Amino acid sequence: MSVFQIGLQTVNGYLIFQNKNGSYQLVLTDQFGKDKPLYFNLGETNFYFEPTWSPDSKKLFYNDSHLNLYYIDIASKAVVKVADDKLSGQTGRVSNHFQPSWSPDSKWISFIRTLENGVPAVFMYNLDTKKTQQITDGMSSARNTAFSQDGKYLFFTASTNTGLTNSGLHMSAVQRNVDYAVYAFILSSKTPSFFKNDSDDEQIREENADKKEEGETNKKERLKENDKKSPKKDKKEVAVASKPIDKSIQVDFDRIENRIVALPLPAGPYWNLNGLVPNQLTYQRGGTIGAYDFKELENKTLVENARSYVISADGKKMLYQTGNGFNIVNAGQKVASPTAGEIKLAGIQQLVDPAAEWKQVFNEVWSMQKDYFYVENMHGADWKAMKAKYEKFLPFVNHRSDLGYLLNEMMGEMVVGHNYIYPGDQPSTPSVSVGVLGADYTLKNGYYQIAKLFTRLEWNPSFKAPLAEPGLNIKEGDYIVAVNGIELTEDRDIYSLFDNTVGKQVMLKINSKPSLVGAREIIVKPISFGDEMNLRSMEWVERNRKRVNELSNGQIAYVYMPNTGPEGYTYFNRYYFAQMDKKALLMDERNNGGGWVADYVIDLLSRELIAGWGIRDGKGFTTPGNGIYGPKAMIINENAGSGGDMMPYMFRFKGLGKLVGRTTMGILVGISGYPPLLDGGRITSPNFGVYDLKGNWIIENEGVAPDVFIEQLPKDLLEGRDPQLERTVKILLEEMKTYPYKNLQKPADPIRVN
Repeated sequence: MSVFQIGLQTVNGYLIFQNKNGSYQLVLTDQFGKDKPLYFNLGETNFYFEPTWSPDSKKLFYNDSHLNLYYIDIASKAVVKVADDKLSGQTGRVSNHFQPSWSPDSKWISFIRTLENGVPAVFMYNLDTKKTQQITDGMSSARNTAFSQDGKYLFFTASTNTGLTNSGLHMSAVQRNVDYAVYAFILSSKTPSFFKNDSDDEQIREENADKKEEGETNKKERLKENDKKSPKKDKKEVAVASKPIDKSIQVDFDRIENRIVALPLPAGPYWNLNGLVPNQLTYQRGGTIGAYDFKELENKTLVENARSYVISADGKKMLYQTGNGFNIVNAGQKVASPTAGEIKLAGIQQLVDPAAEWKQVFNEVWSMQKDYFYVENMHGADWKAMKAKYEKFLPFVNHRSDLGYLLNEMMGEMVVGHNYIYPGDQPSTPSVSVGVLGADYTLKNGYYQIAKLFTRLEWNPSFKAPLAEPGLNIKEGDYIVAVNGIELTEDRDIYSLFDNTVGKQVMLKINSKPSLVGAREIIVKPISFGDEMNLRSMEWVERNRKRVNELSNGQIAYVYMPNTGPEGYTYFNRYYFAQMDKKALLMDERNNGGGWVADYVIDLLSRELIAGWGIRDGKGFTTPGNGIYGPKAMIINENAGSGGDMMPYMFRFKGLGKLVGRTTMGILVGISGYPPLLDGGRITSPNFGVYDLKGNWIIENEGVAPDVFIEQLPKDLLEGRDPQLERTVKILLEEMKTYPYKNLQKPADPIRVN
């Protein structure tokens, strides 16, 4: 039986663990090993997240991998479902996406759930009545929940500008800043706001109250002295006197909308709200841990450059994490220095039984696929039979790479894309970083001659081209005759002289002739192979753009998208909006590596002219303001997949133009977050697939076929030809002849006065 720890919250001398024994269970075990562990079944699911103790240490809430929120009563072992969130689309999450919190009296659970309109709202669940109450109205996107320590307020964040960011899968969500404000729901209609207007006699009332309290204290002290002198009270009287006070918080839902107040905090990306420190709300905003003090009514910064934090149940201590490690400090106070409360973790070692660990990892991978795969039928694979089929090879696994191979074979039985495995505790071999110069060479006259120089392009600040930097005056045809004083002749591999030189100064001797005589010395900083590939890719793109411009006599714009992620987004915006004067568009997505769903691109390409605007001086403009309003076509190939499958599908769906080339890869399923494996490895299990408006699964294992099939042979490329690009230009030129262009012309000046 393998056990691994998921928490360190102490309850009556016990710690929280999870145990893999067919499926995960909650296990409470004595931290000193004196008592037998207590086991609790949490449900039918394999994976559960973030069990959190109630303040009375009698219950835990947690969620599962199927979007359900539960709590368990430790005494009775009863599991109660609080809510589900089938509208959130948060499949694959590995945390409690309900973002719940316990009330101080352990009788309420606050949480976030998505409404029918797709907007998350705040809810409260009562453990006694089993009833749920919606708090926010669904007109703003709510996040986070946290009760105040005194039980008077429920804090949360909300935003009204989440808009398109509700779907992180789509490119239209990119570069849209979303700000949240922090709010407090006043739980009782009898509780005043902490931002009330104080009257002039407040101080007098407080002084009178202090005197009254002082008098009551003195009275109690006198009574205590009398008790010592008087006879003992009978047992019945003592029992009545020591009856515990009801600590239930006061909650009602009368006119909720008038009891939600905004805190005076600047809008921003808030999360991890915490109300455990008395008279304070602690939060994270970016990398800052801050706090709002309700006594002083002021905002303060506690820690900078933090990753996360947690506050102890009594509100006295805070554990926070930075890039340097973990620290424990007093909660609610500004941290004196980065080293205050530093936890020393250096030198910690763990003894591992590889065979037991590999078996655990195998079982976890099988379970993750079962729980997270987007369809229950596992694409028709008998998943129990697959476990039996591959489990028998476990005794022959002798290395972590063997296990990876075995897992890949088992996962391959589902016949699906995006089903990846990343190695965990696997030894790696040393690697040597070889520097390169961003050039092609030819061997001539016994030396290395520069055949081609790749430039960084003056408008791309991230590119570096060592031999094309200003002032070096190196040109194609020059020779590199020495590196760091070592003569470079054709019998020596040029790359052997650039081991471990990336980013370091290297001295070259350059000559216009194949000789050391008369050579000049220059200093360069080699780049990595990856950086050089960027130079080569951009050179290919620019070569294509110039070729299209040449073949079309300057009439067709060329836009390449290497993927549908951040890089592709940048490429599209850079090239598309710089060619607004063109009469047609050639989109090239060959070898597209995918990423997001490129709805942003398709939406822009779908624009049609609506109106023109005339101005007195200069050229007018149009609505929409930006676009290429003419024929369009897209080149696709067999190496474009995922988002590179979806983009041509949408291009065709919108009727934007012809697809030219070869059928795309056909790997269109989605992946998100998954629990980590025991040894730090990871896997994916596709948890959303795409279907059309008629209810048919599409693209996965099929791809998107072209309208015009054009093969691209290596021979064509070696001869400097690009049949796919050339054919697409011809198609567009032909379509331009009959395209119904809207040639807007500014009308004559109007006469408005009769």
